[in-house]
Amino acid sequence: AAGVATGHVVQYARNNGASPLVWSIASGITSDLPYATVTGLQADTSYIFRVAAVTSSGTGPFSPNLIVTTAINNFSLVGNSIGNSAAGSVSLLGANAVQVPVDVTLTLNNGSTNTNAYSAATVMITEGFSTGDTLALATSYSGSITVSFSTTNGSASTRVITTALGTAAAHNGHAYEFVTNKVSWNTARSNALARVNFGEGGYLASVSSAAEDAVLTRLLLEKGADGWLGGSDAATEGTWKWVDGPDRNATFWTGITTGSASGPYTPPWASNEPNNFNNEDYLVKYYSSTASRGGSAGVGNWNDFPESATPNGYLVEYGASATDGVDFAAARTINVSTNRLADFTTSSTIPYTVNGLTASGAFPAVTLGFAPTPNQTLTVIDNTGSGAVSGTFSGQPEGSTITVNYNGDTFTFQVSYTGGTGNDVTLTRIPGPGQIASGQVTTFAGSTSGNANGTGTAARFSSYLYGLTVDSSDNIYVVDNGNAIVRKISSSGVVTNVDSTSGYMGDYHRITVDASGNLYVSDTLQNSVRKFSTNGTMTQIGQGQFRSPSGLVVDRQGFLHVADAGNARILTYNSIGQLVNTRNNSNWYFPAGLALDAAGDLAYMVDAGNAQVWDIKGNRRLAGATNNFRPASLPSSPSSLETLSAKSAPMDGTDTTARFYCPLDIVMGRDGNLYVTDSYFPGGMNPSPQHLIRMVTTNGVVTTLTGGASGNTDGPLGIAKFNNPVSIGTDSFGNLLVRT
Repeated sequence: AAGVATGHVVQYARNNGASPLVWSIASGITSDLPYATVTGLQADTSYIFRVAAVTSSGTGPFSPNLIVTTAINNFSLVGNSIGNSAAGSVSLLGANAVQVPVDVTLTLNNGSTNTNAYSAATVMITEGFSTGDTLALATSYSGSITVSFSTTNGSASTRVITTALGTAAAHNGHAYEFVTNKVSWNTARSNALARVNFGEGGYLASVSSAAEDAVLTRLLLEKGADGWLGGSDAATEGTWKWVDGPDRNATFWTGITTGSASGPYTPPWASNEPNNFNNEDYLVKYYSSTASRGGSAGVGNWNDFPESATPNGYLVEYGASATDGVDFAAARTINVSTNRLADFTTSSTIPYTVNGLTASGAFPAVTLGFAPTPNQTLTVIDNTGSGAVSGTFSGQPEGSTITVNYNGDTFTFQVSYTGGTGNDVTLTRIPGPGQIASGQVTTFAGSTSGNANGTGTAARFSSYLYGLTVDSSDNIYVVDNGNAIVRKISSSGVVTNVDSTSGYMGDYHRITVDASGNLYVSDTLQNSVRKFSTNGTMTQIGQGQFRSPSGLVVDRQGFLHVADAGNARILTYNSIGQLVNTRNNSNWYFPAGLALDAAGDLAYMVDAGNAQVWDIKGNRRLAGATNNFRPASLPSSPSSLETLSAKSAPMDGTDTTARFYCPLDIVMGRDGNLYVTDSYFPGGMNPSPQHLIRMVTTNGVVTTLTGGASGNTDGPLGIAKFNNPVSIGTDSFGNLLVRT
């Protein structure tokens, strides 16, 4: 229409196929505003817009129809959580880059069916960025993407990491995007106003805080480019205002180089800027320092440029109006601390991921969110470098231990710098006697042969390991004959030497402990029993009275009972070492192991020569075949027994139908059943094809509990394997402990 334009009119109608269209008029229309405000639109709905000029002669012709689909309503990002700690914190390992997952489960919660439209997301450190910070993407085989944060910056501070749907970064309810396009400032302004993000109109970015400016700096650094901002003093020289968006017409700077800030944020002008050189009226932001810019410009500094300049692009901000129910971004705050923490919320948690670890300083403080299972391994540091870990943490060399409390229980872990893929820092739980899973066989201490104290499998015993006993505090004592010493294993798996027993060479065979902690060890080679008192002294008991003494126990009254195997009898001594009783039976051949009953009295014996279990109190054979195997004379040494006793394979059964190969030791469990090691004497000439733990009820019913062919296999009873189980004991929790 002819005449002078006084404004514009914007009409809109729902694009639902209706005819004729029902047009509504947008509000807030003046000649001064470059946009109109439309309210009351429905989410996820298509609308048709048209605009016409209003002049003194009337309303002019309308523009071609513009079809717009509104944003989806009522959707949000959910499950945004840090992977290493519910508290949202991560600790540093000195100069090592530490990676932690930022969002482990990020999903789109949306009632609409139009979810495929959002095929991109933007993740950014929107606050607290420090030199050395890195965000990395990793895609799993299932197609999910994990974002990890890492830093080599040694200072403690807070980072805010924001994930936003789409290609724009989010901060404080607004979104920001760098558009690569070398155009003039006015062209950049027009292009920005035409952009839309989740229903939000775009405009050249304005800045009202240091945090917001830092987001824009990060966008420029990402692109390696300078960009236009939405500031100008073209209307009035020296009065810098934001031209669009919610801050439209707000003054943020007055004057030139020596001017002053007029808004909530002091602009980071480059040195000697703004200076209006060659009529520079438009705001640009630098991404780095470049000498050719004619002044000292730092990262993120501002400068005034002429309209005709063409930096690499422009910064667009979205947030002109509120979004009804749309939450397109979610933020996570991570507190970066110099305190080293290893917070295992689950067994799969990996607190640190480092490319090439140099270990030094304190070991990370470990916390647990669950009870670890026996021998479970936790990865403290995933060392992604190809080389081995350099150095060790202070006081924690390879094989050392740490203890961690959870829910009132204390768990012991062994430290390894060669775990996982071979160069990770791991913790492997060493099971305490009371923490072994029911129905499972677990290696509690020792692995390969040697002579080394340590914890759990880090300790080394000789292959010539014999007797075993357990005291009232669940400490285990074993006769390490190959190293000529008794070893103590604490209830948490720590192995130490009992120094008072060192140097007594012979053939240590069995061991027991009394209520005061004194140890008694039988020596089959020197035909003696030695008492090692808690004060470190050693005394001989029953000198000249034994021939190949074997099993021994101390009853509730403090009497020591010794299986004098070579003489086929049981001898009893009082607390001062005097012989007070002798038990004989013409049917015994080689009594090898003794056991107390639940009352603490001597009650049971295994006869290795006859392959039988005896009820001593009842003076009767409890299980095993009749004396079919007894030779005319006693063997010259215990190691030849299996050639005399074993004439048939072990067999479960009752009383005389049961068969043992060579029963060596016996103990009564807390369940009231008897448990027997059935194998052969170490060093024998006829090794057993079976290495078994047998269960015998007090009624003489024999079943095989576990074991089989020779091996060294942990696991369920049905698959576990032993190599020559000789001695057996039980702890206060009812667990069986076996020397193998």
